[in-house]
Amino acid sequence: MAVPVDQAAGAVSTASTAPAVERARDAAARESWAEAYTLLYEADRHPSAALGPDDLDLLADAAWWAGHVDESVAARLRAQAGYVAAGDHRGAGHTAWWLYFEYRCLGRPAAAAGWLRRARHHLEQDPDCPEQCYLAWTDAEEAQEHHDPGAALAAARRMNHLAGRSGSPDLIALSRQAHAAVLLANGRRREGLSLLDDAMCSVMAGELSGTFTGWLYCLALTQCMEAADFGRAVEWTHAAMTWCEPPWPPASRALAGRHPDPPPEHSRPAEDPGRRRPARPPDGHDSPGRTPVRNGPDAAEPGLAAEPALGGHDNPRPVPTGAGQARRVGPTGLDLTPAGPAGPAVAVTEGAEGQRAVPLTDNPFRGLCRIHYVEVLDLLGAWTLAEAEAGRVCQEVLVDSLEAAAAAHYAAGEIRRRQGRLDEAALSYAHAHELGRIPQPGLALLRLAQGKADAAVTGLRLALACQSEPRHDLICRARLLAAQTEVALAVGDVGGSATAVAELEALAADATLLSAMADTARGALALARQEPAQRPLRRALAAWLELRIPYDAAQVRMLLAAADRAAGDEEAARLELAAARATFERLGAAPDARRAAALLAGRPGTRGTLPGGLTSREAEVLRLVAAGRTNKDIARTLVISEHTVARHLNNIFAKLDVTSRAAATAYAYAHDLAEVVSGK
Repeated sequence: MAVPVDQAAGAVSTASTAPAVERARDAAARESWAEAYTLLYEADRHPSAALGPDDLDLLADAAWWAGHVDESVAARLRAQAGYVAAGDHRGAGHTAWWLYFEYRCLGRPAAAAGWLRRARHHLEQDPDCPEQCYLAWTDAEEAQEHHDPGAALAAARRMNHLAGRSGSPDLIALSRQAHAAVLLANGRRREGLSLLDDAMCSVMAGELSGTFTGWLYCLALTQCMEAADFGRAVEWTHAAMTWCEPPWPPASRALAGRHPDPPPEHSRPAEDPGRRRPARPPDGHDSPGRTPVRNGPDAAEPGLAAEPALGGHDNPRPVPTGAGQARRVGPTGLDLTPAGPAGPAVAVTEGAEGQRAVPLTDNPFRGLCRIHYVEVLDLLGAWTLAEAEAGRVCQEVLVDSLEAAAAAHYAAGEIRRRQGRLDEAALSYAHAHELGRIPQPGLALLRLAQGKADAAVTGLRLALACQSEPRHDLICRARLLAAQTEVALAVGDVGGSATAVAELEALAADATLLSAMADTARGALALARQEPAQRPLRRALAAWLELRIPYDAAQVRMLLAAADRAAGDEEAARLELAAARATFERLGAAPDARRAAALLAGRPGTRGTLPGGLTSREAEVLRLVAAGRTNKDIARTLVISEHTVARHLNNIFAKLDVTSRAAATAYAYAHDLAEVVSGK
């Protein structure tokens, strides 16, 4: 509440401000953060009435939900000073921890470290208070960063103990998620996912406050994708997007008195320390130590974040209400316009300086959840929608969540690369890189499609070397290894491909998605070695179909067609090619669709003419590629330079509309060009 003053004028000012503050508290209890922000903002500007630390903390929360990150930090700094002045160690420690967290998200590690030390100093006065949960959580994360699984597990168990004593559903669910994260990082997949299921029950049942609901959705979705658990990712992504949809929030979910009081030995009658602290989630989208990068129109690429075709956002900044838009009016002249084609919500407030337009993000978690939705849509083959949703991510995320914007640019690049829009894909990868993401393996596969095999090899090698915790993000590691297999085969490095396949198979464990990737890579390697490939490729196809991931299923069908033709089963090969072409055409993967059509049109056994417009020299090079020869071997055999071999390969790839050595080999088998070299 406001600090009392003795002067008569001050007393009048305080009295006039108090009703607004009370309404703001009520709005915050209902999680109507836009309303709370506007009321507290105006109350805080009153010349004679000072907000107390609790209300400043509330202003910090509301400012974050309203999209004003800098105001949030500034208000929390003042709140922390107020708690210190009042001798409130728990309040000071809790606010100091949030300042550590917010500064870390903003890429200011030195400031973050200082506030973490202050949080520990204040909270050591009460080692069993609920606020200690946050320190235990931090301890678990730091132990994992220092490769100390024993300490991480001990910290997670301490967090569980403290959360249980607090009686807070928010903290209990968060502690289970944190424990699950430690178990998953240590390879205890079944135990970790079981605990994560437990935590998500509370989320999906609507038992938690909005802050912790958003946190746990973002954390769980990140962990599902990293663990390559596609089934859970699909289920929870759809639930998260339903929760995020405007208008938000519905009727009050964070009811006063819902949480039991802490044990009687605590000196301070406590509220739930989690329910009142809505800061952004530590979901893998923030990187301690990074420098925030602008994400406005000057950082946008054509078709993403600024082009109406992608999500309908033709202006990355909020604009006033347009004609025909629904309007929602709150108290004290608060005019709320729901997010729509023009951008996020806008509040128009009446203050001493007249009307003030305030941009509002009614749910800052929306962009963080939407990027997971984009990834799921991409895998499921809904590419048009995924590309549009990627554009919306760039509209919705705050300045402390730019990793989500980077992921959106990367996802758009992947779609554009597979559709043959190579220049647009390159621009997408460049923007992802600007925002701090290593754009691999997509960039390497793009370079391979452009005939720049050396750049592809180097990019993947560096990306694999930079991944310090391979088992922490299994799907990322697996994608890099799968791409390395393809690139290695393209340059004739069968040994390098075999090494990548072996590591990929070791990662697979009981994850269907990883097993499908491993079997696909094993089949491609077997095909390049002219070994039987049908068994791993059939397993891969069954898995991709089970997961309903159409693009990868179609790619496996292309490999199966080559394997079937090598085995003399022309009918089976044509069935696979027809199915693959239909899928590629539906997805808009034009280069792959043309390649499938060309293979279907091929007539094995016709040696009089060369298919694809190949010259006789190019056909010789292709036959040697199909035999598994390296560029050096081909140069030695044909008595030409390696540079000339590379030039012939570029011409072959362009004429046949293929992007890899494996694809060229498949073409050679389909058109009876490999038999001369194979000795048949």
